[in-house]
Amino acid sequence: MLDGMEPARLPCGERSPGAGSFWCERTGACMSNETPSPSHWRTRAMIVVAMVTAVVAVLLLTAVLTTSYAAYPLTVFNPGTAQPPRWIAPCRHHHKGGPPYALPCARVDARVVYVQGVDPDGDHDVHVVAVAGARPVIVKFRRGRGRPPSLSVGDRLRATGTLSKGRFSIAEITATDAH
Repeated sequence: MLDGMEPARLPCGERSPGAGSFWCERTGACMSNETPSPSHWRTRAMIVVAMVTAVVAVLLLTAVLTTSYAAYPLTVFNPGTAQPPRWIAPCRHHHKGGPPYALPCARVDARVVYVQGVDPDGDHDVHVVAVAGARPVIVKFRRGRGRPPSLSVGDRLRATGTLSKGRFSIAEITATDAH
């Protein structure tokens, strides 16, 4: 404002190039002293929500496409049966007088989404929630079975161990081998 006079208000199409921003062109609020309308804020909010949704979708798609989950059921290995995959070795057991067997076993190549900071039940184990394929997985590191790798959100976790159902029927792996 010069000498108490208001600047001339020009339609957006009549301004000089580079005089405004995308938001000005999009909403028609060309002058800096104009108050944006409620529809302007709704449009801006919808664009921000769409951008955040797109980023989350890309991150989830990346997690699904770059991770994997494999499970092997409880099995008794009788002579003449097909050999199981080698990765179930941490789950194999053998009792005297009986055939070898494997407890339900799982292997994950996952992305960490949560690391338990406080042990609520006091048994000194560490729980990690990860995404493997299109499923959430809880990986449990028991006390005395080796120190779990130093993990933070977004890290890659490869673990093998016995498989059980955790809270809300989410697969829970008690890791015996992890890196």
